[in-house]
Amino acid sequence: MAGQTSVGRLSDTPFAAGQRTLDQKIYSANIGGGACKDVRVNVDTVTNGATYTLLVAAVTLAYTASGAATAAEIRDGLIDLINENEALGNRVYAESVDGDTLKIVAREINDDFSFSESDAKLSSSVQTAAADFESVDFGVLVMHGSDAGTIQKPTALAAVAQVIDLAPTPTNNARYMVAIKGDFDGSGWEEVYTFEYLADASATAAEIVNAFVADINGQMPASSILAANSADKLRLTAEVAGTPFEARGASDDAASPWTLTEVTANVTADFTRRIAGGVIRRNFARQDDAGDAAYGSGEEVPVCYHGPFAVLLDAGVNPALGDPVYVRCTAGAAEVAGACRTDSDGGDAVRLSRAAWRPGGARSALGGVNVAWIDLSPV
Repeated sequence: MAGQTSVGRLSDTPFAAGQRTLDQKIYSANIGGGACKDVRVNVDTVTNGATYTLLVAAVTLAYTASGAATAAEIRDGLIDLINENEALGNRVYAESVDGDTLKIVAREINDDFSFSESDAKLSSSVQTAAADFESVDFGVLVMHGSDAGTIQKPTALAAVAQVIDLAPTPTNNARYMVAIKGDFDGSGWEEVYTFEYLADASATAAEIVNAFVADINGQMPASSILAANSADKLRLTAEVAGTPFEARGASDDAASPWTLTEVTANVTADFTRRIAGGVIRRNFARQDDAGDAAYGSGEEVPVCYHGPFAVLLDAGVNPALGDPVYVRCTAGAAEVAGACRTDSDGGDAVRLSRAAWRPGGARSALGGVNVAWIDLSPV
């Protein structure tokens, strides 16, 4: 493991990831992300005079039901046993959830207390797993945490592909039209594609739909719209989840309308919570000899929410003025959550509209990583 050295004043270190500059607006936040273990126990069977047994943090707890037992009585009896046990008092507490369910919750972040119930009259599930606070790299973008005054690595709400069905009313010798509109090339401008089909003298819905399926799939650009016959309806599906589009059907015969149904609404990928800003490297940050470092779990860190910020880049990314800014939310091997790029990388990154690239593109930073300057606008 590399030794620890002091960087010195970062204003004198050009192009360091998360470099401090005079024109940044900064606030302090604590790294969040930790969680207390939460186990739910349900009273499934009520039996008069029966014993109900739990094992919590290696402590055996047994409650004997009364001769006129109810689920609420058994639930409360188990709660009292847990909360009144001296060995458990500093580790967990229990409380009611509903008429036949209690929860057992750790008092400390990341305490993965042991738990089991071999009693067939009870069932259990882990509602929340124990989790430690995160560590966060210098120079990445972070989102607000679930608790006030905290920040976390960014995560995303998954995008959902839009699906529209168009059902034709078949009429002999009628001319049918379909129009599809959307920004399929990511330019910010919507394109409109139109298709026509002249039905024959013995028109059927299947004939009309199949003709449009072949035409649309042959003419639409890659990664835009996929057409299919779904029970003699023209089914249009966005090939890139989160890309909205519109579709319309028409005919030169008033007796031959199309029926439009939105089967699945579009959901555009977004951050789980708002982006708080970029993680600033402190003036006298501690780091290893290669220039790589991160703030430790639960630590208080400076966050730039407005102004220029030297952000860590995904490998191979060299942004230009006008390119969109995307923030990595799903990180694989050799990737860092919160680093930036110019596309969604198949949905692993989400666009940040309040950020724009500055001139200069990718630059080599302390530690051999690549960074680029962005401007963060206030929310």
